[in-house]
Amino acid sequence: MADIEVLSLAAKSLELFDIGDYRLEIGHVGFFMSLIDELEADDDTKDNIRTFIENKNYAALGGVLDTLPDCKAVDAVRRLPRLFGGKEVLNAAASLCGNEQTRCALKFLDTLYKKLCELGLSQKVMIDLGLVHQNEYYTGVIFRGYIEGGGDSVISGGRYDTLLSRFGCDLPATGFGINMDLLARRMLACGCIEPTAPVQVLVHAKPGLEACALKKADEMTSKGVVCEVSVFDSINEARIYAKNRCIPKVMEVGGDVRSQQ
Repeated sequence: MADIEVLSLAAKSLELFDIGDYRLEIGHVGFFMSLIDELEADDDTKDNIRTFIENKNYAALGGVLDTLPDCKAVDAVRRLPRLFGGKEVLNAAASLCGNEQTRCALKFLDTLYKKLCELGLSQKVMIDLGLVHQNEYYTGVIFRGYIEGGGDSVISGGRYDTLLSRFGCDLPATGFGINMDLLARRMLACGCIEPTAPVQVLVHAKPGLEACALKKADEMTSKGVVCEVSVFDSINEARIYAKNRCIPKVMEVGGDVRSQQ
């Protein structure tokens, strides 16, 4: 239920951005890991295989697999990057399953996909069994979200049931992150948002007057002046920074205001 809710939230997030069509791709880390564990290969080779699949580098993937003893798992891994689409992907993958773990992963994805279709997302969700992740803390479903016109994912997430235990809180978890920089660039390109106004004043505090500098910046911001607060130790460093960033004025709280030349 939590996975369905999080994927539904990811879809709603992409809809709210309203900058074109979008797709969610879902996979399952258990399917990939069960296949990779069956390969007669050392850890470095397995890491390379993961990277090649992640980067969709089919030529390099084939070259590595050609060096391994032929078996059902090798054939399955070779076909992973092309197992992409709708319900038919799960049917095609069923013949590749050699153990209970892969069958369980496919059954879970089948149930998840059907539930997402019931939510009206059948045209937005794709199954990608070649979806892997360099971060090894994922334990179940993994997914990525893409917006029309962009090649990189703007949403990335999944289930990570063992991650929080590393921080002393042994709880299951699922969620996603949004690439705000990429999203902002797309929104700017589509005219959905206006470019940020340039900084007009860099506010720098003399030692002991940091709180005063923050208050001064807030005061000017409320009057429509775009400000940035200096984090530098000296006024000279602040002025060099302002010059490099084309900020026309530096205000030293406890000192003076100087225009940049």
